This record gives sequence, structure tokens and C-alpha cells, in this order.
Amino acid sequence: MFSSRIEAPRGGGVSQWDVAAVAPIRVGMLELGVQSNPFGVVDTSATGSALVRLSPTIQLSRGIFSRLAYPIVRLEAGLQQGRLVQWETALSMQPGRGFVSLTLRHAPGVAGTQLTVGGSYALGLGRVIGRMSRHGGRLDGGYSATGAVAFGSVRRATPLEYGGLGLSGVEGHVFRDLDGDGRLGAQDEPVSGVRVRVGGLVARTDERGRYSLWNVMPYQPVNVRIDTLSLEDPGWVPALPARALRPSPQQYTQVEFGLVRTREVTGSLTPGAGIPTTAGVGLELRDMDGGALNAARSFSDGAFYFSRVRPGRYRLTLAASSATALGISAPPQLDVVVAPTGDEIVEIAPVTLVRDANAPR
Repeated sequence: MFSSRIEAPRGGGVSQWDVAAVAPIRVGMLELGVQSNPFGVVDTSATGSALVRLSPTIQLSRGIFSRLAYPIVRLEAGLQQGRLVQWETALSMQPGRGFVSLTLRHAPGVAGTQLTVGGSYALGLGRVIGRMSRHGGRLDGGYSATGAVAFGSVRRATPLEYGGLGLSGVEGHVFRDLDGDGRLGAQDEPVSGVRVRVGGLVARTDERGRYSLWNVMPYQPVNVRIDTLSLEDPGWVPALPARALRPSPQQYTQVEFGLVRTREVTGSLTPGAGIPTTAGVGLELRDMDGGALNAARSFSDGAFYFSRVRPGRYRLTLAASSATALGISAPPQLDVVVAPTGDEIVEIAPVTLVRDANAPR
């Protein structure tokens, strides 16, 4: 990855520029950069000399280091006019729900070598962050705490370790809609382990079929949908595959996902007057409410079937290309109802195809 940065002069100073390249290596990442002199204010002897940076980042995940909590070592050396003027070494780890870093840095303008220790730890309802630094015989530092709690109807209280003021949330249930009323009731079954995607965020349903997500940007259109690959039984699909929202700040928007059982629709074509064969005929099963289209072709004996059809009202007809090829100007149309309950196959009465008397042969 290559990056570059140019800054115009500010407050009577000089312009600044920086060019860097980052590439993966076997044990981590390596950065090589060149930039305009960053120490011109404190070291006028090197005015105009560029600084060359070499900085490897190493992941210590093998051997005895594998017992540590994801240790990462970062080294940096800065060369100017052929001599080492800046160096830095840092070690970071992530024990449990915390983060710890230790940094040693030497650079012009810093009285001696600077030692900095920092860290943070999650406490459930919040996170405490601290930092302490020692250089030139002086010790300073500080700490802060942040956190929030979001209250909703699905999960009464959701701790937000990093706060969440000004943001929005989305919550709801995923359930098998056994009674077909579109609402979660006593007869329905909650589904656990389902991934619900809210824009780029992902949540999983718990054992009661509940999901809850905060940190959603308010006022921005966002798509809420189920990741159907996370459904254990592919025969159950969302009645509404997705919902488009524009969330309001500081509150949850509830989106329920009822799963409906798909059914198989079968039937057969019978050749009538002027029809030599009913093999390979294209058929269309169109949703009369939503407009969704299911397509299929008949087998050599004229039988056909549509798999995984959602509950609803449909209209069955021939594909336009097949109707033209068979010389049928007004193909038959049949209304088909797939009920929201039950799992039996929906069978359609045999359909007889008759060629138009004046159709060219």
C-alpha cells in the first residue's frame, strides 16, 4: 500500500510532505517512509534534510510468545543525514478484556528517552483508559472513563463500553411464524444463532430469538436483513427478506423477522390439439402481490415443479418464448394459493395446451 500527504504552510512555517509504502512480511508488516524534516523547530542544523523511516511490526504468536495475549512489537528508526536521530519501540498486548501498551521513544525535542505506559479495561458498563509518561525526570499522565447503557424492549439494558450518545439501535426477533399471522406469538418458535445484518454491523440471535445492535448512524438509510446462510433449515425463509430504515437518534427501531415455510408446487402439461410435445416448456409462477417470479421447465413427460415457493397468491402461465414456439397466442393462466401453514406439496390440476387453429406450422 502506498500513501502520500502534502500540507501547505501554516502560520508562517514551511510546507510538509510524507511518502510511505507498507507491505506484508512473513512475521507482520514493514513500512518504509520518507518525509520532510519534522524536527526543524528544535534542530536547525538539519534544516531541509529529509527523514527516512524504517518501521517493522512483528506479531509474536509462536513458541513461548503464544502464551501471551496477542503480543505485537513495533520498531521504528529514523535516519537523517546518515545518522540515527529518532527511534521507538513498542509492545502491546490484549489480556482478557483489556489492552496494555509499553513504549520507549527517543527524538529531538524530547528531554531524554520517553517511557509511556498505557492501557484500558472493560468493566461491563464502561471502559477505563489510563496513560502515564516519564521523560526528563518528569512524570505525568491521566485517566478517563466512558460508557453508556441503552434501554430497549427486546433486551432491557445493553451496556455500551465506548458510549453511544447520538447514535441509534435496531432490535427485534427471528422466529418461525407457525400460525402465519406475521407476529411473534405463543404458537411460534424463536430461532437462535441467526445472523442479522444492519448495514455493516452483525448481530446473532440468542436462545429466545432476540437480537440487538447499537452504534447505528441516525438519519442515514440502512438495510436490515437476515443472512440466510446462517439458517439451519433452508426450507424456512424470511417472509420479508430485508427492511430499509432511516433510524432516529437515541432510540431503538424494532424490526421483526418471521420465517415462513416454503412449499413445492407441482403439476403437469397435457398435449392438446396441434401440440406435438410438452417437454422443455417454460413456465412462470408470478407472485400477484409482490411481483416475484419463479421459473421452471417441464420434463420429458410434461411434469413440472417449482421448489421453495413462499406462501402467497400466484399466477401460473407459460413463458412468452414457449407460448410463441408452440403457437399459443393466449396461454392458460391459473391462480395458485400457497398457504402460510402446512408443509404438504401444492398440486395443480393438469393443464392442457391447445395450439391456435390459425397459427403457422
